[in-house]
Amino acid sequence: MSKADDFDYEKLLSLLPRHKILKPVDLSKAKLPIWRWPPLKSYNGFTSDERIRTWQIGTYLLNIGAIKKPDQCDICKKVGPVGFHSENYYDIRMDPFLCKSCHTILHNRFKYPDQWNYLVNQNIEKVETWFSILIPTKVNLAKYIRLKFTKLEKSDRYFTANIQQNSWLVQLESEPINYLITQF
Repeated sequence: MSKADDFDYEKLLSLLPRHKILKPVDLSKAKLPIWRWPPLKSYNGFTSDERIRTWQIGTYLLNIGAIKKPDQCDICKKVGPVGFHSENYYDIRMDPFLCKSCHTILHNRFKYPDQWNYLVNQNIEKVETWFSILIPTKVNLAKYIRLKFTKLEKSDRYFTANIQQNSWLVQLESEPINYLITQF
């Protein structure tokens, strides 16, 4: 068995940060942004469309003030500009914020595992963290989630786990402003 076969998906999901969805501050920016770049490669088993849709929703939530962007990287703790990184594209609330350097090294961990291991070892904490359990072997978190939650709804652009913890995303996709307003 490879390391990917032994990967503990539940542990990863439990260790990812949790962002609270806040009451929107500025609904004048309540519009999903348009993706203007080439399709993305698959990551953790999530398709390009799933990854792009999560980027759109995350950017939308940041633009209206429903998610607060921290001022430091979740891995190296350096203060400065950070952006979303997704391990689980089905729940934007679990996205860590990373500086450009850590984000690049994380995505290149399959090609340059020594760089990834060095970054992890330099930033290891006394307790286990989401990034400390990532392996430099590709895993399929999307497949794990799809199999775990068998009641899936497929649209032409996005798979959404139709479960209570992710039900906010289904509503957010179909009626973003109405959903966010009714939450508060």
